[in-house]
Amino acid sequence: MIQLCACASQWGLHPGDENVVKSNAEANGAKTIRLQQMSLEVSGVAMKSVRADDLQVGDILLSGMTSLKSSAIKLATFSEVSHAAVFVGDGRVVEAVGSGVRLYGIEQALSDGETIVAYRRPDMTPELQEKLRSFALGKVGLPYNMLGIAMQAPLSVERKFCEVPGLPGEIRDTCVRIMGSVQMAPTKLDRQQTYFCSELVLETFRAAGLPLVDVPSELVAPSDILHMREGDVSTFMVPRKLAYVGRIVAASEISSARLD
Repeated sequence: MIQLCACASQWGLHPGDENVVKSNAEANGAKTIRLQQMSLEVSGVAMKSVRADDLQVGDILLSGMTSLKSSAIKLATFSEVSHAAVFVGDGRVVEAVGSGVRLYGIEQALSDGETIVAYRRPDMTPELQEKLRSFALGKVGLPYNMLGIAMQAPLSVERKFCEVPGLPGEIRDTCVRIMGSVQMAPTKLDRQQTYFCSELVLETFRAAGLPLVDVPSELVAPSDILHMREGDVSTFMVPRKLAYVGRIVAASEISSARLD
């Protein structure tokens, strides 16, 4: 079925792909079509390993967790990513999981066997970092958005109609907005302040005055954040591409795990 194999595309590199190595064809001036990339790292950008000490407040951490719910998210979005969190300094992240919004240590996540890759907004400033950190920490303890994640699951499949190759980005963006406004309408009845993982990340950046996209946060899945990176094709129109930071490894593994 076409909606299950649909994959957003664009001609050539995005203006924000400063750190992406062009293909031979692109280097010679040829127009090539690019498709969404599903892996945690993106082709054209050298892979590398980093420690938690290398991260900055506001870095977005994307991972592919192994729970049943995470496996269902990866299957629905055709991506290796099922979870998103935001780094708030001191080796800790704020994330929304089934038990609610929590403050969690990166080293603990690594010891649990998670693969975590970090991406960064290049235009982050110390002032914005403090706003972002304050907002994220202020949400710790709030409940998980069970209704929102339940309603987003069918949307992840249905919206593939909007992501067929060759569809211009503006049309793709508008199509998903319209479909999402209908699909996610029941979540508007929930007046509680609740979050699922990617929704929390989007709202954190929006509160800091540095929105990742101009769409309702409940429409955005972890895989959508992944596609906002340099060298990839975003479903939504993004004001600034995310820069690749690296795959996070435990401090004891950095010497043997380095990939670059």
